Amino acid sequence: MKALKLVAVLGVFALALCQQVGAESSLESYIEKTDPLLIQFKRALTTFVEEIKPLREASDIVGIKALADKNVKEFESLLVELDGVEPPAVAQSYHRAFRRLLEVRRDNDKLIAETLAQQIALILKVQKLKESGASEQEVDAYIQQHRYDSEAFGIKAKALKDEAAAADRALKAEREKFVEQSE
Repeated sequence: MKALKLVAVLGVFALALCQQVGAESSLESYIEKTDPLLIQFKRALTTFVEEIKPLREASDIVGIKALADKNVKEFESLLVELDGVEPPAVAQSYHRAFRRLLEVRRDNDKLIAETLAQQIALILKVQKLKESGASEQEVDAYIQQHRYDSEAFGIKAKALKDEAAAADRALKAEREKFVEQSE
């Protein structure tokens, strides 16, 4: 009878140990799959900062829009890849935080691209109006009626910036938690 109890206790212990090893293995596998995505994300941010500076200095809104569009596609691709990775239980919060950070950055760059597209369209229309002989008053009226709302843009951009900062903090905190758990 004692031998049976001992075997049962050892069996429970072995099962718990196997589950812990399995959890660590799934976490390691998850990290191996998502770390390259995190590196790509950071590289995209760094590249954006490096490439936007000369475009801003040259007031190249077409170039800035193209750069923002490129980032939107990059972040959408990263989201698709991240969605293809099943996080273990210990990494669920991290996964959600990483996904949210990608979404916010995508939305931020989408806002930039959409706003610049409106400005480009306005510039092209104003040029056509001037070429067709419209008066300065007509051109000014058109500009007033169709220019983008910089105040609304500022509010949206600030909200996205704040949300990105919060998502970044959450991502770092969650990463620290599950890295500590895996050690």
